[in-house]
Amino acid sequence: MEKKYNTKKVLFLLMIIPYLLTSCSKEDIEKVDLTTDNFGVHVVGTNANGYYWKDGISKQLTNSSIANSIFVSENDVYVAGVSFENTYRATYWKNGIPHLLTDENTRSEASSIFINDSNVYIAGFEYSSKNNIIMYWKNDEPVVLTDGKNSASANSIFVQGNDVYVAGQFTPNYVPFATYWKNGKSTFVSSVYSKAESIFVKDSDVYVAGFEKGPKGRYVAKYWKNGDGVSLTDGSKDAFANSIFMYVNDVYVAGIENDSTGKTIAKYWKNGKEVALTDGTNSAFARSIFVKDNIVYVSGSEYNSTGKTVAKYWKDGKAVILSDGTKWADALSIYVY
Repeated sequence: MEKKYNTKKVLFLLMIIPYLLTSCSKEDIEKVDLTTDNFGVHVVGTNANGYYWKDGISKQLTNSSIANSIFVSENDVYVAGVSFENTYRATYWKNGIPHLLTDENTRSEASSIFINDSNVYIAGFEYSSKNNIIMYWKNDEPVVLTDGKNSASANSIFVQGNDVYVAGQFTPNYVPFATYWKNGKSTFVSSVYSKAESIFVKDSDVYVAGFEKGPKGRYVAKYWKNGDGVSLTDGSKDAFANSIFMYVNDVYVAGIENDSTGKTIAKYWKNGKEVALTDGTNSAFARSIFVKDNIVYVSGSEYNSTGKTVAKYWKDGKAVILSDGTKWADALSIYVY
């Protein structure tokens, strides 16, 4: 049966839980000021707990947390993720103030956040006795997308006008299919084993990034435009697309591909053309992509010589280090304002 967690978070959940259970004091649960100056590069992720980085300054969010997604709107910084207070609870932070989306008896996770006309949209799921029930919350009110009879996950959300798009996967008969929901109506973008990790809507076109099992048995990084698949790799090595962004008429996708030794190379593709961010000396991960003023920003992480992952982002291919390498860290989402 499919794992309950989003595939790109599960490794880090397992690695950092020992830190989460032992770290920080009650004071850390109070407000964290994230509103000093919103212009610049905003990054969130994990550094033993949920962390926010901006212009060389790092701030921990709620004690025992993971930050999965960030969105900046005018003077406000929004972060979606998970708080570990008695159980896993879907949480978002507005300017550092935590808002719990479910009660203490409901295990849940918030995976992606989007702000539209001052409305707060968050994709995620609640755990049921058998399968996840995926949903999104609009201004804290849940909108349920599945009934829990089949496993599913919601990994990304995008809002255009009055339309709400959520991307993830739906798993009938134990085989996941890359799926997106528009206003609650589901659409499969693949008919074979696949997952959707990210969604972006431009005009009337829907772009979904993820991966699909190819004919050689390897995973192929790809994106779908209005359901038509575009393969980014040839299927000779496992590859995964984690994030998609449209800038003007160009399609940018961030992800990873294994090399011949089994190490993962962080990279992005612009209109299908590959740009490697790392050289394979250490395994690395590209999690999220954002483009502004023709500059490409990609957040992720890379293993260091001690076996820890270092959170970082790349600005037009040049790495900016965010964590000191003493703890497991990963930059899961980036937003440039």
